Amino acid sequence: MIVNDEVIGLLLLAWDQKKEFGSYDKLVFENVRDMIRDILKSTYNIHDMFWISYKDPLLDIYNRRILKDIANKDYEGTLLYLDLDNFKSVNDKYGHDMGDRLLKKFVSTVKGLLRSEDIILRYGGDEFIIYLRNTDIETAEKIAQRIREKIKEEFLDYGVTVSIGVVELEENATIYEKISEADKKMYEEKRRKHMNL
Repeated sequence: MIVNDEVIGLLLLAWDQKKEFGSYDKLVFENVRDMIRDILKSTYNIHDMFWISYKDPLLDIYNRRILKDIANKDYEGTLLYLDLDNFKSVNDKYGHDMGDRLLKKFVSTVKGLLRSEDIILRYGGDEFIIYLRNTDIETAEKIAQRIREKIKEEFLDYGVTVSIGVVELEENATIYEKISEADKKMYEEKRRKHMNL
């Protein structure tokens, strides 16, 4: 069976009679095959729509909807809240196409510093959240520092850096409370940068 030019399965029918399939039998089998194919096709479409709703179309990473899934599981680890500094000036000076390219480069650069089980998502605009599974706060701080240094190096020509708030997830606090806490820490870092200019 083929859906959207992709082979999705093989339907094999066994017949224990010695006589051959008649034309009526073949018609029934074709109808059964078509019904199964249509059900599978609908399932594929639902699956595709589900994942499309969880993905950021520009950056091909998760969007904030994935937070519900993370929140509904027993989660351990840390959250990093990232916000690009001076990114608006890139859009203003070079245009939104360049801004989009830099966002893609940013995501690619950060992913290169993460493990496969870590999750990066676009929270909105030039703000991102990274969920570091089973990672303590000290290790997360080191990862955050590596990200800061790499972004400063890669985006030096554009004057773009990144501010990061790091928090450890706790059983007695929701993931949304921890995001709010990480957001505050990120803004504290951003404020310190402005004071040092």
